Amino acid sequence: MQDGVYVVNKDFDIEYVNPVLTKDFGDYEGKKCYKYFHNLDEVCPWCKNDNIQKGHSVHWEWYSDKNGKTYDLLDTPIYNADGTISKLEIFRDITENKLIEEKLKFSQEYFQSIFDVTPNIMITTNGEEIERVNSAMLDFFGFKTVDDFKSKYSCICDFFIEGDDWVQPDMDGTRWLDYILKNQDKLHKVSMLKDKKQYHFIVWAKLLKVDKEHRSVVVFTDISELEKISERLEFATNGTNDGLWDWDLLTNEVYYSPKWKEILGYRDEELQNIFETWETRVHPDDIVNMSKNIKLSHNNPKINFKHTFRLQHKDGHWVWILVRAKTIFNEEGKAVRMAGFHTDISEQKELEFKLRASQLEFDLFMHFIPAKILIKEQDGTVIYSNDAANSFFNKESLVGKKTENLLPPKEAKNTNKFDSNVLKYGKYEELSEFYNQNGEKVIIRTLGFKIEMKESLQIGLVLLDITQSYLDKEELKNKEEIMIAQSRHAAMGEMISMIAHQWRQPISVIAMDANNILADIELDMIDEEQLKNGSQDIIKQTQELSKTIDDFRNFFRPGRVSEELLVQDILQEALGVIGKSLSNNNIEVILELGEAQKVKTYSRELMQVLINIIKNAKEVLLENDIEDKKISIYIKKQDENLTITICDNGGGVKEENMEKIFDPYFTTKGEKNGTGLGLYMSRTIVEKHLEGSLSVFNDDEGACFKITIPHALKDKEKEK
Repeated sequence: MQDGVYVVNKDFDIEYVNPVLTKDFGDYEGKKCYKYFHNLDEVCPWCKNDNIQKGHSVHWEWYSDKNGKTYDLLDTPIYNADGTISKLEIFRDITENKLIEEKLKFSQEYFQSIFDVTPNIMITTNGEEIERVNSAMLDFFGFKTVDDFKSKYSCICDFFIEGDDWVQPDMDGTRWLDYILKNQDKLHKVSMLKDKKQYHFIVWAKLLKVDKEHRSVVVFTDISELEKISERLEFATNGTNDGLWDWDLLTNEVYYSPKWKEILGYRDEELQNIFETWETRVHPDDIVNMSKNIKLSHNNPKINFKHTFRLQHKDGHWVWILVRAKTIFNEEGKAVRMAGFHTDISEQKELEFKLRASQLEFDLFMHFIPAKILIKEQDGTVIYSNDAANSFFNKESLVGKKTENLLPPKEAKNTNKFDSNVLKYGKYEELSEFYNQNGEKVIIRTLGFKIEMKESLQIGLVLLDITQSYLDKEELKNKEEIMIAQSRHAAMGEMISMIAHQWRQPISVIAMDANNILADIELDMIDEEQLKNGSQDIIKQTQELSKTIDDFRNFFRPGRVSEELLVQDILQEALGVIGKSLSNNNIEVILELGEAQKVKTYSRELMQVLINIIKNAKEVLLENDIEDKKISIYIKKQDENLTITICDNGGGVKEENMEKIFDPYFTTKGEKNGTGLGLYMSRTIVEKHLEGSLSVFNDDEGACFKITIPHALKDKEKEK
């Protein structure tokens, strides 16, 4: 039974606590309920006993400071033979549900409703016909699928039997489910007969308001198991997915359960029950350490034997094993027996290796990126810095240090003001000039962006040393080349912000799944299906992290050499960089890409133009607070050229701005949110580098930017 149960009398003396609760809260003998659960010396302000003494049931939720768990509680009166009333309280641990609710907060209400109810036997039904069931229901009734059940029965109520206070299929002309839904404040009980055996259940129901089918989620909690604790424990042991072993140290005889052998790919009869069966299959790198640990456990009764090692599978590969065991000593203190369980944790180990590789890939990315990257808490404490940032401040690490520890008072004050602007505007940037230790003038461009975490705000900083480009700009003959470099630097800060944003959710999911797996291992509650699902979820998230790095690495790939490739692929790469930002802001992207068309062009510069225009469209949609936000992209082939048209439904460009929209430093976004270089540089790139044209027009819904480029550049390429 997964639920905790306890009984308390009107004087708050605890009369009964089941093992589920004693495992979490300890021994209850002689304790008042408010002391046992809340560590209080007087009655809790929120106590429900008054309601119980009046004969009312109470359904409420409680968070325990003692163990950090959240419980769904159902209080109901018990009428004693002496005329007094005691309270029966059923604890349902919904901690995991709370975490799942956060993870699936954008999921549909139908699935939220299901996960709102921790299942024992769970079905969805309209009261007459069953639609969905869980595995516990199928196991209980002995069917493989819901269709098998429905071929013999139409309703679970076919199993209801009569009894005092038990819900019947028909409750005075009202269907049983409608009766439960109409009387949510009551405790509903059902008795069912299966295989000539009677089972008692408490029933909860929740109406699914997702369509007009009048379906409900119904949960049956088996309370008959309260009288069968020993049977349930025996079932749990027999149904475990762990491999049991038992070693008689006096005779050296060993028993390996069939599951133990199955983990290694063998049938029961294929392996002998001797010590050498284990010893000869231990990995050569693990045998010495494992033998040492076994010997130590035989000499010290206090040792908790819990280790990981590798055993060889029948097909030759190595299986990672978590072993937990206990050595038994006789009255003379001599070790006479050792028994334990083997758990296959190979998938978990593989995921650990992948996580380390993913972290290494991220560290390498941050190491080689041509910028100094820092992340700080709101109070200025550095929580991340890449190697370039550490070197710039001449420190081995900046983590844990505050602005005041790194800069003189005046510069520290200016930096704190900059951080405040980042938190205020979301993004902020400025140029700083100072002289280094060698007396040389250094010019730094600092880009700041706000990172919104679950419970706090953080500040991301990108520091770009633009000294050389800044000092050499008067010597450059081509003014547009300077602006392209500046535009590229500005884009870098936004890309880093996108990386931070796109990594946040997968890392949270990975951490949650990994913690759940570790918790299950620690509590000896390993479930093979849950472990498999959690592992697959982590694999999916690590693939998402790797894909994010590939997308952004492609964007920052150096050099400018013309390439022949599909224009559709360039667009997809651009969407790979900015697409997550669009979906996070509920912007629908509509693509009409036509037939695959190759072009010979500067792909990185075309990608930069596409990102600029799509980003502008996103900002217009958000600024104008469009409800149904859309960006449409069309690719069409012409005789000598190819056109890419990007349209939004943000209302269009004002007529008075049409002639100025491509002018340098012209912006409608305000000083803090735009430089006025994006569209100017986009047109410069398209016209002077891609040998095409960029124009703007309004359609019925908003603005459209049309890029026209040739199928191939002329022979004279300009190498960057």
